Amino acid sequence: MQDQKSFVESHIKMFRFFGGVTKTLSLDNLKAGVIKPDLYEPKINRSYAEMGLHYGVFINPCRPAKPKDKGKVERDVPTIREEFKKMFAINPSITITEANHQIKQWLIQDYGQRKHGTTQLKPYEFFKEVEQPVMLPLPEQEYEISEWKQVKVHPDCFIQINKKSYSVPYQYVGETLFVKAKSRTVEIYYNEELIKQHLIPKNNRQTDYDDFPEIHTEVFRRKLTSLPVT
Repeated sequence: MQDQKSFVESHIKMFRFFGGVTKTLSLDNLKAGVIKPDLYEPKINRSYAEMGLHYGVFINPCRPAKPKDKGKVERDVPTIREEFKKMFAINPSITITEANHQIKQWLIQDYGQRKHGTTQLKPYEFFKEVEQPVMLPLPEQEYEISEWKQVKVHPDCFIQINKKSYSVPYQYVGETLFVKAKSRTVEIYYNEELIKQHLIPKNNRQTDYDDFPEIHTEVFRRKLTSLPVT
C-alpha cells in the first residue's frame, strides 16, 4: 500500500520519464490520492492536489466500481509484476535501484517494441513520435513533495509530526491545526492561515520560547542566561 508521499513521488518520476505532462490523470480511489470519492466533487488528497496544480494536470478520479474506466492500464500490471519476480528469482541480491533500471530498459527495448495486439503498432515508438510531442511541457522546477497532516495542539504548546515536536503559539492550545511537512521545514496552518514555520531539527524538538505565555517566557530566558528567578 502506498502512502501519500510515495504516491506523489511516483508521479514526479513518471513525468520525468515521459519528458512531459499528460493533460489528465485518471486514478483509482485509493486514499493516497482521493480522500472521499464523489462523481461530481471528489475530495482529493491535499499533497496530490498540489502536485497536480504544480504540473497543470487535471485530476480525474475513476468512478467507483467501474473497472472499465482504467481497464487497459491495469491489464499491464500483472505483466510488469511477473517481470520483477523473474528478475529477483534470477538474482536474489539485486537492489531495488538495479531492478528499476533493468525494468526500464526492458520496457523501452523489449516490451515497448512489441506490436500491440489491437493497433499493430510498437507502443514506445508511437509514444515518442505521436504522444510525447503533444504533452504539456515540464515546469522549470520539479514539485517538492510535502505531506499534509492534521494535528491537535497539546497543553504544553507542542504538536508532534513524524516523531518530532514543534512549538506553536499558546493561543492555539487545544485547537486542531494542519501541518505541511516538507524536506527541511514544517508549515503550520490554522483556518488556512500560516501561523508558524519551523526548520526540521536534528534532535526531537524544535522550540520557540516566544510561543509560550509571557510569564513562562521570562522564566525560560532567565534560565538560559543563568539568572536567578524571583
